[in-house]
Amino acid sequence: MRAAPSRRAARTNSRDSFDGRVHALRGRHARSPDHEQEVPVRSNRRVFLLQVIAGTGAVAATSGATAQQKVDPKDPQATALGYVDDTTKADTKRFPKHANDQKCNGCQFYTAAANTKEGPCTIFGGKQVAAGGWCSSWVKKA
Repeated sequence: MRAAPSRRAARTNSRDSFDGRVHALRGRHARSPDHEQEVPVRSNRRVFLLQVIAGTGAVAATSGATAQQKVDPKDPQATALGYVDDTTKADTKRFPKHANDQKCNGCQFYTAAANTKEGPCTIFGGKQVAAGGWCSSWVKKA
């Protein structure tokens, strides 16, 4: 008559029947059946968000070769900042400090050369703004 298997032998036999699934043990760690050490499970929110951010950055980097989108004056951010394509059409009642000589091509946030018709603006995430445009974030170029 054979003796009943010990706990260790029973545990070893259960590892032999591992079917590829990760069994969660002790919080965020899993025990691999082939190894006695714990392996971290990478399915938490932080790792997921980092992967999403990295993927978004890669997509943004590859789309940089295409022409940038122009800022729509009816866009919520543009409306909040009072953006207009022509500085003479700015709402002087809402923005009393506005002057007609304040144009996007003279602003520190306008990153294109001053003699271009339009260029990217850092306030609007690099979208194209008219060189003769204006918004309430205007700051004189140094």
